[in-house]
Amino acid sequence: MAAYNGEKYLREQVDSILCQTYQDFELIICDDCSTDSTPLILKEFARTDPRIKCYFNESNLGFKKNFEKAINFCAGDYIALSDQDDIWTNDHLELLLDNINDFDFVFSKSSFIDESGKKTGNTYPFYRETYMKKVKNLKRLDLFYLILVRNHVQGCTVLFKKELLLFFLPIPDALKYHDWWFALVSSFFFKMQYLNQITVYYRTHDNNASDDEKDLARQQKRSNYYHSRYNLIRSFYECFKTKMNNNEEQLCQTIMKYYYSVIYNENLFFRLAGYMRFYFLLNLDEALKKYILFFPRLVYQILPKNIT
Repeated sequence: MAAYNGEKYLREQVDSILCQTYQDFELIICDDCSTDSTPLILKEFARTDPRIKCYFNESNLGFKKNFEKAINFCAGDYIALSDQDDIWTNDHLELLLDNINDFDFVFSKSSFIDESGKKTGNTYPFYRETYMKKVKNLKRLDLFYLILVRNHVQGCTVLFKKELLLFFLPIPDALKYHDWWFALVSSFFFKMQYLNQITVYYRTHDNNASDDEKDLARQQKRSNYYHSRYNLIRSFYECFKTKMNNNEEQLCQTIMKYYYSVIYNENLFFRLAGYMRFYFLLNLDEALKKYILFFPRLVYQILPKNIT
């Protein structure tokens, strides 16, 4: 768990973790220089339960690097991520462990709650189960592309094997969200499992780290959208190009060219081609998909060769 000025909801989340039906765990919490009563609350919990280990940063790292630091302290075979302001169902860990099986990475569903803990009616992933079944059945590189376009994995719902940290860390500086990076890397190198069951109540409020773009103008949001995906695919390529075969390397290069073109040329046709690919991944049968998805690759070949 990464903590920062979380006094308002911290006790409720830690209590939900300590009340799990699966009890053989350690709870690692890194506090990122909180200025409220968070450190006192954490020290109180640590005194009452030896499974809780708290660390206090000397300088503020930001939530992404704070998560990275906390993860590095984990000693168990499996790692689950937790936000400071959510609530776990009492069988959260048990369900994730039961469903990881021969997979390396499992994620579940969350139900949104407001500041008072009342359900809002929203869930994440936002899509119907028929959609998520298609996601589960996609071929590896298609799933990789789909997660790049739109992350379906919420960090507070994941459980993964510790050995995946060799690929996950360090999180590239150019990236904003750790869970998106973990999901993308897992889709490429490991076996992922989706559990269509709510195991987390995700609290939405004005201080959510993931909601800092809600007041931006539409044009700025669109610009951030393409820059974030370009940074993600470029970081991935730079980290793992030595582990790729020719086809995988070409796929990453063509995706980079597409986002580079959209960002710097604002070409509507290329933007449309990207949306078409995302749509076809989920709505066409295999016979049609194979040919339709090939078309954007032909288009990409005329894009700029020098990517900076």
